[in-house]
Amino acid sequence: MLTLAKKLGKQSAHQLVYEVTMQAQSEGLRFKQALINNQQISAILNNDEMDALFDIEQSTGVCADMVDQVIAQIHLP
Repeated sequence: MLTLAKKLGKQSAHQLVYEVTMQAQSEGLRFKQALINNQQISAILNNDEMDALFDIEQSTGVCADMVDQVIAQIHLP
């Protein structure tokens, strides 16, 4: 949604992602496939950009650092 919001605006991107999500659920599609099938989205994002959205390394890349920061702030007796 955040990637689409750069082109469509936040509310429009949110609505579009919601519609695609509901369509995926009703048709038994994986979310990524539903996004690829959507003409409006595929006109904005190419295959490489779509793949990048589903790259787990990009999604979790800073999680370990954030956990370390939280642990460093905890004062244990």
